[in-house]
Order: sequence, then structure tokens, then C-alpha cells
Amino acid sequence: MISGCRASHMTHVYDFYKPDLSSPYPVVDGQLSVQCFTSALDKCYSQYCIKAKMNTESQANEINLSTFAGVVFHTPYVKLTQKSFARLFLNDILRGCSYIPKELIEKYK
Repeated sequence: MISGCRASHMTHVYDFYKPDLSSPYPVVDGQLSVQCFTSALDKCYSQYCIKAKMNTESQANEINLSTFAGVVFHTPYVKLTQKSFARLFLNDILRGCSYIPKELIEKYK
């Protein structure tokens, strides 16, 4: 992590809430929860890459997945972790990061 560099995202949406406080169980919209998580991941990663690039000593350094030794996700199930990592890779493709083959970038543009 780059010191002093972080990103956050918030959306007002009822994907997981407890309308009946007497019930021990919340109401969950799983599909909406995944959409909210993916959207937040996209926005936070984008913001983080911008801020990290501004905070690095060399402006030539590109911030992308190859920059990190590891990535940690909060996740309720394993498949979401796999999809989240793939989503970060897709973001790097769309940004045209240098470590990705040009043919792959052209395919998604």
C-alpha cells in the first residue's frame, strides 16, 4: 500500500437490510449485492490507481495489478473473489495497461 492513498465508495441501496427488527434474519437481494460490490470495486480501483500514481515519486510508474504482491478481498463466497480479481484485470485491459498484450487490449476496445 502507498501511505496516505486509499479510495472508498458508497451507494444508497437496499441490497442487504433488516426491515423487521424483531426478525433475526435480514432481507438479502444477492444479485443486487454482487452488482453493488462489483460497482464499488471498479470505482475504488480506479480512484486508487489515480491517487497512487499522483503519490508515487516517479510519475512514469503505472499502477496496475502487476504492481501488487497480493490483493485481499472481503467476500462471502470464493467465487466472488475469483470474479473480483478478474474484474480488476478487466479494468487494467480497459485502461490499456502496459503489461497486457496489445491484442487483448484491442479485443475489448
